[in-house]
Amino acid sequence: MLDLKQLRTNFAAAQAKLATRGVDAAVLDKMKELDEQRRELLVQVEEEKAKRNTVSAEIAQAKRNKEDAADKIAAMQALSAEIKELDSRLNSIDQELQEILVTLPNLPHDSVPVGEDEEDNVEIKGVRVEEEYREKSEIKITTMVIETENGAKAMGKPKGTYITLEAANMDCQDEDYHREISLELAKIIRKLLPPKKETLSVLVAGLGNREVTPDALGPRVVDNMLITRHVLKEFGKYAFGEEEVNAVSGIVPGVMAQTGMESQEIIRGVVDETKPDVMIAIDALAARSTRRLSRTIQITDTGINPGSGVGNHRHGLSEKTMGIPVIAIGVPTVVDAATIVNDTMHTLIQAMEENSHLETLTTGLNALNDMEKYELIRELLSPQLNTMFVTPKDIDESVRRLSFTLSEGLNIAFA
Repeated sequence: MLDLKQLRTNFAAAQAKLATRGVDAAVLDKMKELDEQRRELLVQVEEEKAKRNTVSAEIAQAKRNKEDAADKIAAMQALSAEIKELDSRLNSIDQELQEILVTLPNLPHDSVPVGEDEEDNVEIKGVRVEEEYREKSEIKITTMVIETENGAKAMGKPKGTYITLEAANMDCQDEDYHREISLELAKIIRKLLPPKKETLSVLVAGLGNREVTPDALGPRVVDNMLITRHVLKEFGKYAFGEEEVNAVSGIVPGVMAQTGMESQEIIRGVVDETKPDVMIAIDALAARSTRRLSRTIQITDTGINPGSGVGNHRHGLSEKTMGIPVIAIGVPTVVDAATIVNDTMHTLIQAMEENSHLETLTTGLNALNDMEKYELIRELLSPQLNTMFVTPKDIDESVRRLSFTLSEGLNIAFA
């Protein structure tokens, strides 16, 4: 969703850019009008609350002096009623603004050429982005396909498919909701799997340290997988009563501190010996936004570099290093201190902008883009907190629940 401040700062330029993506100018004019009303109401609310605080202090003083405070009490009640009415109007405007903002597409980059029609508008050459939204389950699926080397260079990622499944309620304990997430994950995995053979051989690698809860997601997913390879080798597919059964095997390579070996070395040895058709690598990730913690699943067919999110750069797992397609699945379970401060600062700036007395203080910070702010924070925190990573207090339950959600999705995909 677009940032209201981003639109407000340079409304004319934003309106021109959004027009190239088919957004009616009247929609943005309405949004601007609502935003102006909202800011005016915020000022009124602040002024009325200041008056109420003053009257409240006068009442307290009158009582200490044993004076009649009936008039002041009546005045405070009237102010409270007025503030309540203003808050109600403010909430109504906020809701209208949100309804408009969720319908607006992202602003195209300045380098993006404007096409003659919607189909001709491509934001970055060689990159396709598609978004799907399941209103009932509030699940959003964003697919980015990098098709060319130029596109890869522009995005800073290898060519391939990158899919993000966002579920705002993924941290809840609703089993039916997690089943819906598993079904969506299964559909995504099936699209990324190699062409169907009579029996597809799949190796599931659970990356991470089983002894550290936030890093134990991969091992726990493997624990919950339906492993079939050994049964097929011993008894054949009819042991399952099915005509087609995929051969699923699993491995938990641990971490270098436990084994003295790179995960890549261990897994490559297993791949050479068992010769699977495809590998699924599952790992816990470090979030670059606190709102993504335990709420998103990231899937890609380009592989993974274990530990890179927390600064432990290990050898990568990819088709180039493994010799077979590698599909990586990750869920953010930790966040670094710089990200927490960055998100907090962003929220603070928004709050300051809504306060007319403090808005001028945000000018310097707004001159920095998001990456510059993040790097500034990292520099200020270093070396005291730069390597600190934080995880939610209910991470034990969260990892347990997520491990079942991911394993169920994989079991469905391979069924």
